[in-house]
Amino acid sequence: MIKKVKWFLSTVFAVALISTILIGCSKETSTSGNGKEVNIKFWTQSDPTYKKAAQTLIDKFEKENPNIKVKMESFPEYSTKVSTAFNTGNAPDVLEMFGSSIKLAQGGKILPVPESVMSKEEIEKTFTPDSLKNRTYNGKYYGLPNEISMESPGLLISEDLVNKAGLTIPESWIKNNGPSSWAELQDFAEKLTVVENGVMKQAGLGVIGGQEEAMFLSLIWQYGGDYRDEQNTKVNFTSTEAKKAIEFMQGLITGDQRVHDKGFSKRFDGFVGKSVAMTIGAPWYAASISSDVQDFKYQYFNLPPFVDGSKPYFVTEGGWGYLVSSKSKHPEESWKLVKFLLQKENQDYWTKEVGSISSRTDAAVNSNYDPAVGSIEKAIAISTMISRNGRDAGAYTGDTSQLIWTIVRQNLAAILQGEVSADEGLKNMEDQANQMIERNNKK
Repeated sequence: MIKKVKWFLSTVFAVALISTILIGCSKETSTSGNGKEVNIKFWTQSDPTYKKAAQTLIDKFEKENPNIKVKMESFPEYSTKVSTAFNTGNAPDVLEMFGSSIKLAQGGKILPVPESVMSKEEIEKTFTPDSLKNRTYNGKYYGLPNEISMESPGLLISEDLVNKAGLTIPESWIKNNGPSSWAELQDFAEKLTVVENGVMKQAGLGVIGGQEEAMFLSLIWQYGGDYRDEQNTKVNFTSTEAKKAIEFMQGLITGDQRVHDKGFSKRFDGFVGKSVAMTIGAPWYAASISSDVQDFKYQYFNLPPFVDGSKPYFVTEGGWGYLVSSKSKHPEESWKLVKFLLQKENQDYWTKEVGSISSRTDAAVNSNYDPAVGSIEKAIAISTMISRNGRDAGAYTGDTSQLIWTIVRQNLAAILQGEVSADEGLKNMEDQANQMIERNNKK
């Protein structure tokens, strides 16, 4: 039930490991041709929905290409397996991987997309700009994106816990795809929060314990700031807006009006375990519920802006995508598989199955959903409606995954857990991020 969340946490850790792999690899040429059988290896993560979607498409590919046999493998500690494989030169021919491919490209671990597969012009016409920024190195694209990662733009509500509290989800929320303001949402969350003798028994809104780093960055933007400084190739986390973001988040997890608690259940775990009545989340939460949780009634909405008068800005970048190893003995067949997987019909199938927002500019969006019921179809459709509010996390830093899911994550946690002051934690965050950027620019 919690597989996607566990995978996500391990993936962002392994991204940092991959970032240290900078020794080039030699390319081996394909030995296939003339109709001879070719065997290639494909890796994906172990989540059942991803495995099922990948295997379905691989079976379809093999029927159309009988001389190419694809062996799919998945691993429970997928991200660690991937980082080790690249480090030891034992990566598969093709693999699904989350986030930036820039560091692997710098190290010569993966191949650029050949013109024979897709030209640069074709790539930029087919895929959205946000999905490509973290796959560009020295003017070439390394790997192709399957989805856009929209970090926590959604709101999920447990119908059972709302009913138990004697409340009703406002009809206006259903009509407008969510609350009209943060104040309206927080008021509802406070009514759903249960605290007995100072101890939280039920959180009204899941705030921490799952991608709150993205919430922190969204708050900086919504307060009118911007941590990104591409002109000077730096980041700024000691701004007034960053401090306001910390204060906002602290107010939700401490004090008499808290709706979550720093020692309470994590967002997704608590939500499906029915100790968190509502949670900030993303479309893939809906996919996890559909595949892993039985008879769970919920609603899915878009989050309102945290800050009155702002647009609901959130982090958007290329998420899952396909890479071809520079060690592949069959690069031609490997790229043929990648191109097949990213055909519109196949990509539309994959995104629906796993609960993702397609990276294609011509992606199909299913509008045939019941607005009164939470579902994968609704989550994808209404999230796509607000995708224009997404902002690049900072591809110029060279490694947004390490920036957000390691540096920001660790320092933000230290602040919210009370281990360091906001000023100290933000200074540490800024210094570590700028040191990372400086290292990346020396490569």
